[in-house]
Amino acid sequence: MTEPRGRHALIDRVTRCLAGGRSIVISGELGIGKTELVRQVVAELRVDGAVVTTLRATAGTRNIAFGALSGFIDPAARVDPAVQIAAATARLRSNAAGRPHVVAVDDAQFLDDASVAVLGALVAEATEDTSEHARVSQVATVRSSDPTPAVLDDLWRQADADRIALGPLDDAEVTALVEECFRHQAEHPVDRSVVSGIVDRASGNPLFARELVTAQVRGDPAGLSMQLLEVVERRLRSLGDAEQRHLAMIAVGQPLDVSSPVLDAGVLADLEAAGLVVTRRAEHGPARGVVAHLAHPLYGEVIVHRLTPLRRQEVARSLAAALGQASGEPSRQRRGDALRLVTWMLDAGDTPPPDLAEAAAFEAIGWLDTDLAESLARRSVEAGRTA
Repeated sequence: MTEPRGRHALIDRVTRCLAGGRSIVISGELGIGKTELVRQVVAELRVDGAVVTTLRATAGTRNIAFGALSGFIDPAARVDPAVQIAAATARLRSNAAGRPHVVAVDDAQFLDDASVAVLGALVAEATEDTSEHARVSQVATVRSSDPTPAVLDDLWRQADADRIALGPLDDAEVTALVEECFRHQAEHPVDRSVVSGIVDRASGNPLFARELVTAQVRGDPAGLSMQLLEVVERRLRSLGDAEQRHLAMIAVGQPLDVSSPVLDAGVLADLEAAGLVVTRRAEHGPARGVVAHLAHPLYGEVIVHRLTPLRRQEVARSLAAALGQASGEPSRQRRGDALRLVTWMLDAGDTPPPDLAEAAAFEAIGWLDTDLAESLARRSVEAGRTA
């Protein structure tokens, strides 16, 4: 993709701000298009004659001094860190050769402290010397789900940086992106229902949309490309056992009542702060009150995909046991509980009582799922019910 979809006005705004000496921090979730946007901005700045230095921070260089500035220091020199900072700052400044200078940093949350110190020195010099040749601005991308180190917050306050939160694309923009991807990858026209399904699953995320198209073209059985599985699994890999267990419960059971005994409020709050889970008040549907969802539909697909059959059974049985216990209290019985309980019991490989299957069949009719209603009704009649 040569230009981020739906970002024209934002690209112009960021380009103008940087050309005018303002610094900008762009935050957003995984795959939302931060890197693509900055690439386009950098290309436009260079066409306009600005000098742009691009830096890339990674998780692997986070604990390496000057890891993001390896081309601007002498790794063999054993000198005082302050001397190295001064030398790296001078080399960055000399790149500009007296012209407006922009430093672009992707994944700035992974910057090491020494590299942050160099960027801070550039800002300090530009603050003290307001002449045109000393002007430097910075544009950085950060993943909104990752905590921002205090040294970075201090740097951006020092630079008086503007903050931009990059949101998802709308359905029309994702549709255009998906159609374009299919034109480049598919040999034959694709049915509109396939495009609509991918748009729904991508939920505004351009990276996910492109990977879903790739999976569709290649005929991946789960509808998930290997790249997409790896991207999401890398996002989840660092979580502890409790967090992983909660995500599995929510993936299988969502929307899941936050008061469910299978959930711990503290772990749930941590997952929400990390941008993996969202909670909201549900007024309609099979759950009521405050419920938990995964922050993106594909998180749920990947989590369920990687569950072993045995683990899937265990999760479903835990959900069924928790809901069965709660539903046994008349004050907590709610429309939809029978259907959810029977669904989880079947996932667990258990046989629901015929009266419960019958109640679930009526609820399935209420949700206009006639195929499921017929299946549950047949199961109920075969077990002796006459409805």
